This record gives sequence, structure tokens and C-alpha cells, in this order.
Amino acid sequence: MTIKRPPAIVINDSTLRDVERMRPLTFFQQNKIDIAQGLEKVGVGEIELAMPSSRGTEIDDLSAIAAVLSRAKPILWGPASRHTVDAAARSGLGSVTLSVKLSARYAGRTAVLDRLTRIIIHARERGLTVGLCGDDASRADFDLIRAVIAAAEAAGASRFRFTDTMGVLHPIRTHALFRQLCAETDLELEFRGHDDFGLATANTLAAVEGGATHVSVSLVRRAEHSHAAQLEDVVGAIRISTMHPVNVDLTRIPPLASLVAVALGRPLPSRHRHP
Repeated sequence: MTIKRPPAIVINDSTLRDVERMRPLTFFQQNKIDIAQGLEKVGVGEIELAMPSSRGTEIDDLSAIAAVLSRAKPILWGPASRHTVDAAARSGLGSVTLSVKLSARYAGRTAVLDRLTRIIIHARERGLTVGLCGDDASRADFDLIRAVIAAAEAAGASRFRFTDTMGVLHPIRTHALFRQLCAETDLELEFRGHDDFGLATANTLAAVEGGATHVSVSLVRRAEHSHAAQLEDVVGAIRISTMHPVNVDLTRIPPLASLVAVALGRPLPSRHRHP
């Protein structure tokens, strides 16, 4: 009897996106290129990049990063708007993740779904692969989440990211949510957990066990709120607790984390100092 092996989990690293949002801190273009190449060597499958500001040089940075990557996929993350879509297309990136805050109070649900549909169709017309990021999804109305996923799938999106922005989920609830979403959509499902209550890694693992095929992680801790699940923690947990393979070389993470720390001018967390 042949035992079917579970699919490999794709690691989406947001280190470069997170750093760009830590204003006034920023990286020079060569710092970004070096870190992106380091993430690719580690085995990260996707590298998330920040939506550029009005400075034209940041479009050049995105293009330069995309040009040096041969295996990892660069993805632009930004608000669900035509501006984000057009920035991704101008920089030569083939993929975009459009973020919408699902816990917000909207005047009309139909209007929100129509707007998202138009933006996704615009992105597809520009040749982009589209993911939709449900920001603060863990505090949103579940019927709205289901409606957004259905509209995104119909418009041509390929993925939905469920984000626990405030870190309020419990792993049992996370597992149940992903089991239900997997039964209702053919979209790829991704999870991003924040560690406000120390459950980011556990929730990420529960999402994988529930059917998530992609996970969002980071090497940095942002000061303004509790950080996302750590890259090495998530990879280690998946390997120990599931049958899913994950193609990341943990021995390469300490020197990469050192590179990030030097660029940031910040001390290195102790967990990164040894393989």
C-alpha cells in the first residue's frame, strides 16, 4: 500500500516587508538584495516585499530584488487598491497580496465585495497572480470572511491569507476554522499569526494541520505590536509535529539573522546565535 505524503508547506517570509514598515528604519537597496538572496538560500519559497511609498527609488529596489531571485518568489504586499496592483506591475513582480481589514465596520457588504472584485480583476488583467490578505480576520464576522473568499475566488485570486493580527486565536479554534475553509474553497489557504499571547507558533501549526498550505513568518520583531511567528520556530514545529515536509535549512538561519541585525543596527535575539 502506498502512503500518500502530505504536501510541502510553503514558507512566506515577511522580514523585508516588516522592516520597511518600521519607520524611520530602512534598508539600503544592497541590504535588501543581500537579505533576499539569503532567504532564498535558506529555502524560503516566497519573499514578501513592502508597498513602496511615493519615492521612485523603492520601485527600483523591488525590481532589483526580483532580478536576483531564481527560486524564491517575490510578492508585493499592500492595501487592496489599484495603486498596489500598478506598483507590482511596474516593478516587474508577478505576484501581489492585497490586504483588506475584515474587522472594520463597512457601510455595505455588497459594495466592499464589488470593490475587491474590481481590484482583483484589474490585477489579473495586468498579468499578476493575486492573493488576498484578510487582515484581523480572527475578529471578523465569519460570514463576511466566507463571502470575501468566494468573491476573490470568482474574480481570479489564487490564495486567501487568514491573519490573526491581534493574536487572539486559540489553536483548537484555528484548526477548526481551517478545516471549515478547506471544505468550502479551492483557494490556497495561508495563515499569519501574531504572538500577543504567545500562541503564534501553535496557531500556525494548527492551521497547517487544518489544511493551510502556506504560512507567513518573519525574522524580525516589530516594536509597535507583538511580532509574527518566527521563521525557525515554525519550521521546527512543522518538522517535529507533522508529516509535512518543509524545505528550509535551519543551519543557515543564524548567519542570515546576523545580516539582518547588522543592517538594522540592533542586537540579535539569543535564539539566532547558534544553529
